[in-house]
Amino acid sequence: MGRSAVKTAPATLQSPYYDSSARPALHALDLEILCAPDQPINHANVFHHLLKQLPGYAKVLGDSILRHNPSARFLVVLCDEKRPDIDYAAVAGEVITAADIEPRWGELSRKYNIVELNTCIKPRVFQFLFEERGIPEAIYFDPDIQVYQPLDFMHLELTSHTILLTPHICTPIGMDGRIPSENTFLKFGIYNLGFIAIADRGDARKFLDWWKGHTYEMGYSDTYKGMFVDQLPINLAPVFFRDVKILLRRGLNMAPWNLHERSLQLENGQFVVENDGPLVFYHFSSLKPAFVNCPATPITAFGWQTGQTW
Repeated sequence: MGRSAVKTAPATLQSPYYDSSARPALHALDLEILCAPDQPINHANVFHHLLKQLPGYAKVLGDSILRHNPSARFLVVLCDEKRPDIDYAAVAGEVITAADIEPRWGELSRKYNIVELNTCIKPRVFQFLFEERGIPEAIYFDPDIQVYQPLDFMHLELTSHTILLTPHICTPIGMDGRIPSENTFLKFGIYNLGFIAIADRGDARKFLDWWKGHTYEMGYSDTYKGMFVDQLPINLAPVFFRDVKILLRRGLNMAPWNLHERSLQLENGQFVVENDGPLVFYHFSSLKPAFVNCPATPITAFGWQTGQTW
């Protein structure tokens, strides 16, 4: 599908971050969040890698998960020391620091920049949830995501699959010289790691050991050397590991980079992705709260052009 297929969505999806009461706490950085279901997802544990100055992101994501999954528990993993002036209890039911679960935290924090650091720890947190908390399955979300539907169907997917992934795009873009192009995703990753779900069975622990090896040793943002944080190695996951499912529902991980194939309708008070069912979660990637109508990504295909992050 080419760019000509893009339509103006009749439904307007406003960023949840554009809120005058929350804006002072927000900064345009991509960090990470995980959610882990106890049994079905409505008994979820949810965790978020959070910098001390970014409680707003965790709050927005956590509130949206709890709104549609009221039995959820929200666990925050803080990639910093706790600050006395932040009420972490208002953000999540439990907050632990990354240093408490990773003995190499000091080494990693000296090695990596902030985005690399927050992404490199992701497989270790999955390991912590599986090995030390006994959680049978976990679902990861970036903090710049808002959830719009219950997530119970993911529990059903994880009864027959070990790893769930969503691709950046599901249809061809076409060669028109604009950004993103298909080559963009060969450079940054076919799958967007703003979401990943894993069940603790089969190849899961072998996969996590392999993934952590990449993120701890080569978790740099250096695409010229074939590295892009935790995301690029996942291109190989469906080849190396069993029971990996690629989810192609367009209501999953809708984002600025896939608007050529997705538009929204508002039906009976709910957002629906045209011809593909409900909007389950939207990825407000790198959106700057002060610039609500324009994401901070190098997207030129839809009349936007700003900064960079995939």
